[in-house]
Amino acid sequence: MTNITLTQEDFEDLLIYAQRYSIGRMTYAPHTVCRIIMDYMAQLSVNTLNVIKIDIEERLACGKEYLGDFNIDYPVWIETLKAINLELHERMVES
Repeated sequence: MTNITLTQEDFEDLLIYAQRYSIGRMTYAPHTVCRIIMDYMAQLSVNTLNVIKIDIEERLACGKEYLGDFNIDYPVWIETLKAINLELHERMVES
């Protein structure tokens, strides 16, 4: 497999676009996107984490069904949201 190099800004932009595309879908996309968010959480900027957090919270405010299948997709988005909240909290405590 070939590695592709992106700037931090391009990677974070693509991740936000992927998250916005996949949120609410009932495909493999939410699981893949959430896995990538979780894998790179420590490297993501506070701004990117806040954008993703707000996107998830806004969908959740519309109703649980807006996060995809309740038994499959919903738990993945909620787990990701909790992890983002924890990461942001830990960064605030550290600074």
